[in-house]
Formats: sequence, C-alpha cells, structure tokens
Amino acid sequence: MKITKMHGLGNSQILVKDLEGNLEKKENLSYNEIARALCDQNYGIGSDQMLIINSSKKADFQMRVFNRDGGEAEMCGNGIRCVAKYLHDRELVGEKISIETLAGIKELRINSENEAKSIDVNMGVGKIIEEEKKVNGFEGTFVSVGNPHFVIFTDEASEDLARKKGPSLEKASEFQPKRTNVEFAKIVSENCLEVYVWERGAGLTLACGTGACATAFASKSLGHTDSEVEVKLLGGSLEVTIDENSEIRMKGPAEYILEGKVFDVSKIHSNL
Repeated sequence: MKITKMHGLGNSQILVKDLEGNLEKKENLSYNEIARALCDQNYGIGSDQMLIINSSKKADFQMRVFNRDGGEAEMCGNGIRCVAKYLHDRELVGEKISIETLAGIKELRINSENEAKSIDVNMGVGKIIEEEKKVNGFEGTFVSVGNPHFVIFTDEASEDLARKKGPSLEKASEFQPKRTNVEFAKIVSENCLEVYVWERGAGLTLACGTGACATAFASKSLGHTDSEVEVKLLGGSLEVTIDENSEIRMKGPAEYILEGKVFDVSKIHSNL
C-alpha cells in the first residue's frame, strides 16, 4: 500500500489514494481498521488521522476522514488542505478544487505565489446549536461547522487544561452518541484568538482546522472578535474569515513529511 504522510501546522495526516474503491477488499480490513493500524505510533506510522481519497460523482474527488481511534469524522480542515496540495502537485486538479466530504462539498483554491502554497478553503456555513451549554462544570458554546465543537472561552485556556479536561468533555453524556471536539480559547484581541484543541478520536493535536473555524465563528457570534481573525494554535496560525451570511473561510499551509510503502497492514493491525 502506497502512503503519503503530510501535516497542516503539525496536525498529521496519512493520505491513501483508493480511486477504484477496492482497498478494503484487497487488504481484508475496513478503512476503520486500516486507520487504527497506520495511525498507531508503535506498530504503525503514527498520525492524528488517515485520509482516504476516493473518486466522486459530485466533485473532483472525495475525502474520507478516519481518526487514530478508527472513528470516521465528517470533516478535517487541516486534512483537506493536505489533500488539495497532494492532488494539485500531481496535476490531478488545477488551482480551483472541489472535494466531497461528509460535511458537504468544499471549494478550495491553491495560492501558488510561494513554495509553501497556502490554501484557501470555503468551510461552509457555521451554526450555533446551543449558545450557553453547561457540561462537567464548564459553560461553552456548542457549534457545528459540519462537525461538532464545544467551544469554551476562558483566560485559563492552556495545553494542560485541554489535556486534562478534554477527554471527559469529549465523551460527556450530553454529546453522545457522536461525541464532540473541544476547544479552550483565550481572546487575545479583537483580531486574535489563542486556541487549544482536544480532537474527538485523536486527542490533543497541534492544530485543528475545523476547531479554529468553530472558535472564530462562535467568538464573532458572541461579539468577542471581528470577522477576520488569526487563530493561534500549538502548531502555528490559521487565518479565518466569517462573512455576513455566516460562511467561513480558512487559509493555511500544508506540508509533506514522507512518501513510502506499507508492506503488511494486516500484520500491523493484528498487533493492536
């Protein structure tokens, strides 16, 4: 199996192309099982997510997202930028790209003005599900940007707080059965947010694109920040813009780590 490992601000992704849709049959493993095997840091390659690139009848390509625990997510903001760069660099798409996800079709644009190729993503429309939701002693805003996020604004936001409180909030009964992503956010200024993310099914990550968008959307909706903000994450910053129709745009980089071949995924999976 050929794989490419990439990252968006340290949020690591293993990309696997399966345009014919025969990978599961060939490996005698489900996508969920392959993700658990490849993302395992001891027996596999180690990664936050695995991204499957499929053919699509609705868009240029389809992206499916599997977290390191094997669970499938609706969308991955850092991952979709990696997929866009991967496809563009192989001349499979032009500078404008459409990618089908479980959160709908996303439109992307490659900005080729520099080597890093910043990528602009139309993330769709944000939605406040519950403005003042109290869970496990925290009050936050429950937001959907195609996937669920519980955004907590606090001056105490930190990596340590996310690591300690993220797991119980992710799996709290209020968010069952699908669970939720959790963001601890500090308002730095009207144009800047500092965010720490506990990702559903992946744990503490260096960056989360949908988390950055959900936090920026919630912050603007509550009047904390303007429509254009820099979202500072552990792995770097993303630019997020929200228009008057609640449509969210995100801009950020995507980088390669390695390309290679996995010899026996079933052997990896059998060790888990």
